[in-house]
Amino acid sequence: MTQPMTYPFGEQAAQFGLDVLETGTLAESLDRAVELYDTKPALTTILPTGAETTVTFSEMKAHAEAFAVYLREELGLAAGDTVAIMSPNCIGFCIASLGIAKAGCVGTNVNPLYTPHELEHQLNHSKAKTIVIIDLFGDKLDAVVARTGVTHVVTLSVVDFFPTLKRTLLKFVLKRVRKVIPAMTTAATPMAEALAKGRARLASADIPSYTRDVTPASPALYQYTSGTTGRTRARFCRIRPSSPTQSRGG
Repeated sequence: MTQPMTYPFGEQAAQFGLDVLETGTLAESLDRAVELYDTKPALTTILPTGAETTVTFSEMKAHAEAFAVYLREELGLAAGDTVAIMSPNCIGFCIASLGIAKAGCVGTNVNPLYTPHELEHQLNHSKAKTIVIIDLFGDKLDAVVARTGVTHVVTLSVVDFFPTLKRTLLKFVLKRVRKVIPAMTTAATPMAEALAKGRARLASADIPSYTRDVTPASPALYQYTSGTTGRTRARFCRIRPSSPTQSRGG
């Protein structure tokens, strides 16, 4: 007996195609999402202890734009420059990713489990000028940063975006009690400080100009393979692919 085809996400989802997208770039998609959802929850970080924190769509956009301004105005990055992110999923990872898109830069996600050697290869191969790294793995960067083109480092914490008192307590436990945050010798700017510097320049920044030349065919991400079967290889991912993604070699 033949069962009728069902679409668990609805008929509209079944008929989805790139041609029906209302926006053409990641920056436009973020703006549109805020128009639609504004104060609704957008991102949540939940720790193994059960502690959690959430930011709304409007807060997400505000943080992303502050980070974009930091990258362009404070660090002097240009459109198309590569910014690496080495972090597990958390609010900070998403803010950094969206901020990179808003800045007109290109992201490259680094596997947090990479060895220092693998990290060095990806930073050099992607030509990353800046890296956003979770503080849990900062010592890996210490071992290789001098042999890369990275000139600016921003550190994340899984407790970023928690209320001040809870954030302070959680960070103390992670660093002093559980001792899972290693000492890091590389000069770095905490994400909170980067966002504050970006916000301080917002009034004079022309954020739309950062992505004025970005199109759906522009590169959005250099995504690398896991490296389990050999040296990692990159895939050149467009914002809205009209053809298969391209390899950047190994």
